[in-house]
Amino acid sequence: MAPPAPPAPPSPPILAATPEPIPPPEPAKLTDLEKLLQVNRCVECNLAGQDLSGKKLQGAFLERANLSGANLRDADLEGANLKGANLSGANLENANLEEADFYKADLSNANLKGANLKNASGLKATGLRPE
Repeated sequence: MAPPAPPAPPSPPILAATPEPIPPPEPAKLTDLEKLLQVNRCVECNLAGQDLSGKKLQGAFLERANLSGANLRDADLEGANLKGANLSGANLENANLEEADFYKADLSNANLKGANLKNASGLKATGLRPE
C-alpha cells in the first residue's frame, strides 16, 4: 500500500475586496447665465442674446461681459458694475440702472427708453445717443 499523500498546503485566506471609495462627481460647470443668477457675478462672460428681462441683478458684477442683444427690459441693475461690457443692441427699456457703472461700456444701438440712469456713471461709454 502506498503511503498516504501529504496534505495539500493550506489555501491562502480569501480576502474580501474592499472597494476603493468612489470620488464624488465633479460639479457640473455652471453656464455663464447660471453663474450670474446664482452668485450675481460673471466677469468676461458671454450672455449675448440672453433673456434677463425683469431679473433682480442689483450690484451685479458684469465687468467686460458680452450682453450684446440681451433682453434686460425691466431688469433691476441698480449699482451694477458694467465696466467695459458690450451692451450693443441690448434692450434696456425701463431697466433700473441707477448708480450703475458704464465706464468704457459699449451701448451702441441699445434701447434705453424709460431706463432709470440716475447717478449712473460712465462718461466714456460709447454709443450713447440722446433720444
